[in-house]
Amino acid sequence: MERRSVSGFGNQAFGAFTFGTGFTDPTTPNLTDFTNWVYASMEVPVEALPVGSAWLQYAFAQAMALVPCIPCIPAITYVLAVYNCGGHLLLKMAIDQDGQDFFKCLRASLKMGDTVNGVIQSSGDQNSSNSFAIGQGMQNMTMGDLGFYRTPWGREYLAYAQDIGPTIWGLS
Repeated sequence: MERRSVSGFGNQAFGAFTFGTGFTDPTTPNLTDFTNWVYASMEVPVEALPVGSAWLQYAFAQAMALVPCIPCIPAITYVLAVYNCGGHLLLKMAIDQDGQDFFKCLRASLKMGDTVNGVIQSSGDQNSSNSFAIGQGMQNMTMGDLGFYRTPWGREYLAYAQDIGPTIWGLS
């Protein structure tokens, strides 16, 4: 069967799963599916993060605590919000295995150690000036919320959170 993305989200959301497969239970977040999602979607090598690693369990548990389950949203939306949140958290905290530098290099390439001060509303110099409007959802973001912008999985999680409504998940 040919591999193709099952939605417009591409690999960031579902990973490189064959259409119709990939999750053992797409209606409820679970550690097994999260683990498979990390290896398939995030392309984390098993050498860098062994199956059964405590980091997987911790990131998943943290994501479950951060992402509220709202009965009116589709189950797969909640599942993908949890997995993307967990993926971001995993990159933030996982320690490389001996002889590996996967997480160190990925954090460096995403500039995860840089300071997050906020979103730039306008800038200019002697010859030009640019400005863009800051949406209401971004105006009151915490430092933690801004940190999610560092990774594609964090941004995807924020997109899910903000798509549900401006105040439901606290991103107002």
